[in-house]
Amino acid sequence: MANVLRLCAWLAVAAALAACSAVGTSAPTAEIAATARPSAAPTVSSTFPPVRPPEPTPTPATIHVGSASGQPVYLYNSPTIGDRIQAYPEGTPLLLIGGDVEGDGLTWHFVRAPDGTEGYVPVDDTLSADTTAP
Repeated sequence: MANVLRLCAWLAVAAALAACSAVGTSAPTAEIAATARPSAAPTVSSTFPPVRPPEPTPTPATIHVGSASGQPVYLYNSPTIGDRIQAYPEGTPLLLIGGDVEGDGLTWHFVRAPDGTEGYVPVDDTLSADTTAP
């Protein structure tokens, strides 16, 4: 029924527009009254999980490159061996900027080097800020 009413209203508008476009005629005054029966609106019930407050941002900590071999340590694009970015010498400060992750059987820090490079470094190749180099 509602579709029939819409079709009738559309035809009436189309006829009025056609009459307006005829040359030498004035626009007719038409009153279109459409009565639509209100339908019951669907009831939507949404349940949302409770909102958790955001985790506090950890205070960045500084660690240093320090391996048992004294060799330069690589920063990696991902926490996997073989995805090297660049090597840094012993004692280079690194800013911890993310949480530790596991990969390739190792635990990795997500860090930023002094030159702005961000990447992963194996935890075993670093010294905490309060640890002195061997």
